[in-house]
Amino acid sequence: MAPGGSRQRGGYSEGGSSSREQEEDVDRSTTEVSEEEEEVAIPRHTDNRMILDPNGLWFRSQTVVRGVTNSTQENMTHGVTCWSNASDEDKEMWFNNFRRVFYWPTNLERLVWQRYNDIGKKRLRDNMYKVSRRKKAPSFMKGSSYEEYTKYRNSPEFKEASAGIRSTRKEEIRTRS
Repeated sequence: MAPGGSRQRGGYSEGGSSSREQEEDVDRSTTEVSEEEEEVAIPRHTDNRMILDPNGLWFRSQTVVRGVTNSTQENMTHGVTCWSNASDEDKEMWFNNFRRVFYWPTNLERLVWQRYNDIGKKRLRDNMYKVSRRKKAPSFMKGSSYEEYTKYRNSPEFKEASAGIRSTRKEEIRTRS
């Protein structure tokens, strides 16, 4: 527990509510998390979405990062290989999935979108790398998305790009030594 008996996680310390929170009609309630994480108090909007705030629950929190990952996995219906290959419609759909779980004031919309994209790129890349190593479709890849993904990874274009990146990485490592 944080000093003074309040619960703290991800930069958020539960304490007295500010006038801004009162104006937004915030309901403070707790949420249960996995056993390996401590129980945390997360501020909630009246519609029960968790409230994002740069001075509180933000993208450095595992809860929010997990929310980004879940939002992309919920509707992966075709073979997206990386963030830059995802359509604008996919990214908008994923962001709207994220919006169903988290609330933020309208003045933070652009900042939330930027941070969501930064984290989304990393998480999608990491997830697709894991998919490439598993050799079988994960539960979040629905329909023909896994077949599309493996078809792209086996294409000459992908193999050529991958070989170029690999040689560049080796050269960078060699020059650092």
